[in-house]
Amino acid sequence: MRKKERAELTRAKLIKAAATTFDDKGFRGTSLQDVCEAAGVTKGALYFHFPSKDALALAVIEEHYRGWPPSVDSLLLTSDGRALQALVDLSFQFGSQLVGDPVIRAAVRLVFESEFDEPEPRRAFSGWISAVNTLLEQARAQGDTRDGLDLTATAELLVGVFTGSQLVAQSLTGRKDMIERIRHLWVCFLPGVRPDGAPADLRLEPLALERPRVASPSL
Repeated sequence: MRKKERAELTRAKLIKAAATTFDDKGFRGTSLQDVCEAAGVTKGALYFHFPSKDALALAVIEEHYRGWPPSVDSLLLTSDGRALQALVDLSFQFGSQLVGDPVIRAAVRLVFESEFDEPEPRRAFSGWISAVNTLLEQARAQGDTRDGLDLTATAELLVGVFTGSQLVAQSLTGRKDMIERIRHLWVCFLPGVRPDGAPADLRLEPLALERPRVASPSL
């Protein structure tokens, strides 16, 4: 194996180990020695890639935000081109990843716990708000939102409500009921977004867990 490939593997191993440790202990509770032990590397190897704990935490955050949120085009592929369904699917997809992916959990925790000089964490939500706003704009073009809805304010509110919901889920149940909380979020949120009298035709389930749709009040 070439030196460059070994270095890339070591860096990836450190990010994964750091994510698991940050997720478990938080930023303040994690030491670089903890990460070295989890990754099975020396401190010299760690410092070759990351000069400080802040730099390592930023790498975990960046690893998460390289793939999230997914592109709007990719979301529309799984929703038959319907933007509002794509938005619902996105929330369930991210909720499922929060339960199962330590990198995502650690990144979310680090954004709230860490104090960095760099601006990236302070802009952590901007990509999400932009993606949600884009999907809402497409939903409006498809006639799926009520007239006069402030899309920017709605996007910011939805991201904020989702963020708060996952924090409450983490505190109360370790996010074991995350999917059910997302479902309740949409049951409460959609009547204010969709036109009056809109049919209950949105799938409020993760794609892999879809259940037969039961008639319900207009969503």
